[in-house]
Amino acid sequence: MSEAHPSERDRFSCLFLVLALGWAAVLARLLLAEPRGLSLLGSPDLLLNFGHAVIFAVLGGLLYLGFPKGHAFLLLGFLLTGGYGALLEFLQNSVPGRIADPIDGLTNVLGAAWGMSTIAALGAWREGQTMDASYLRPPLLFLAACVVSALLATYA
Repeated sequence: MSEAHPSERDRFSCLFLVLALGWAAVLARLLLAEPRGLSLLGSPDLLLNFGHAVIFAVLGGLLYLGFPKGHAFLLLGFLLTGGYGALLEFLQNSVPGRIADPIDGLTNVLGAAWGMSTIAALGAWREGQTMDASYLRPPLLFLAACVVSALLATYA
């Protein structure tokens, strides 16, 4: 496959970083708002808890697309996304009617890893690299960890 021109790649990276910042603002608004009536999904707790993983997977994926390739940037994106999720969870203590739940924070961090690893696997596949089980293993493991974390948050 042909490589994108560097300035085109930079433009798309900037776009994804702007989208990530916008999504981070949306998450702050959602997670730091006072609860009103029913929850987002009509209050099925398991779906709501798994929703933490999904919304942070989106943030992790956007950051992964916005950063240059490389293990250092992958680690930085994971630390930023996971740290942001943990910070938002901690800040919920200051919102009336909300409490910080460490398992929700863990689900946020796992969701970030799930999103980043999924985009990495799709990117490897798109670039024509062999798509064997080794590419699918990290996203599937993080997805399973997200489900276990959501189950713990719901039933523990």
